[in-house]
Amino acid sequence: MPLTRRSLLTGAAGGCLAVAAGHSAFASPKRFFRIGSGSSGGMYYPVAGLIAAAISNPHTSSDCAVGGVCGVPGLFAVAQTSGGSLDNIRRLLGGSVESILCQADIARRAAQGEMTGIDPAKGERLRVIAYLYPEYLHVVVRRASSIRRFADLVGKRISLGDMGSGTRFDGPMLLAAFGLRPGTLEIHVLSSVAAAAAIRDDELDAFLQISGVPSTAISGLASQRLINLLPVQGVVANNVISQRPSFQTAQIESGIYDHIGVTPSISVGALWVTTDALSEELVYELTAALWSPATMAYIEENNEQLAPQITLAHALTGVDVPPLHAGAAKYYEEIGLI
Repeated sequence: MPLTRRSLLTGAAGGCLAVAAGHSAFASPKRFFRIGSGSSGGMYYPVAGLIAAAISNPHTSSDCAVGGVCGVPGLFAVAQTSGGSLDNIRRLLGGSVESILCQADIARRAAQGEMTGIDPAKGERLRVIAYLYPEYLHVVVRRASSIRRFADLVGKRISLGDMGSGTRFDGPMLLAAFGLRPGTLEIHVLSSVAAAAAIRDDELDAFLQISGVPSTAISGLASQRLINLLPVQGVVANNVISQRPSFQTAQIESGIYDHIGVTPSISVGALWVTTDALSEELVYELTAALWSPATMAYIEENNEQLAPQITLAHALTGVDVPPLHAGAAKYYEEIGLI
């Protein structure tokens, strides 16, 4: 029985090698490829799992063009949990993963040598494989609270995200854009899952999350009518964009979350990032596997809400710093996107 994409996804998401009956895991040399993602309750982790399944082809199954697996021959990819974008950058530059998912603003600052604790010489080696989808700033507040505007957050309990996350890195800048000083709030360091639980238990008044939509943690709260989202617009949005040019104005559409209408916000790209240490040939193959029709169909089958956001037409959206990897650039040139 051939190794199916579903079994590959199980192996990718769980970090375990899935082996079909009749095949030995060590029958031939394999190339293992790690993708740094995020917490198990965030969006990076399932997206990395989907990508890992799409690019894997450890047993060099039949050719993609005739209905076979469209992954890279001999490659087995796994998604690894992490603290988020900042943690991923550190892992990638430290050599413990081969690629990562990362907020565009975090990757930009690391590449420009503007991130404390990141060697500028190493940051210059970051390279982009693809823009994947937009991530939106969610300012989540308890519906039962009196919070209706940013000034109402003064004195309240708020989480700025988990350590290592892009939200946590951007947190102080976001508070300043909101017109708030850290000393006027009770700051907590919680993952989105932990923050959602704290909202339910009335142990937290608000939390920030930069993520793709819909966020699982926020969806659960919205379905129970426990939260509102504060609009991020006007001067506040402009304040953020002036500090982080990777952000742009956006809106969270009505229907994304139950009982929450259209909400003005800002968004930043989620990028698939590696370094120039990967060969041009391998990254070309990875890029081709990602954008194959079979992969797009597979993503649609497994995540109907995410699928329309990951499109080849937007693969280069906002990609400038870090630059494209040479292997990815070769693929995009061949198909006429560059």
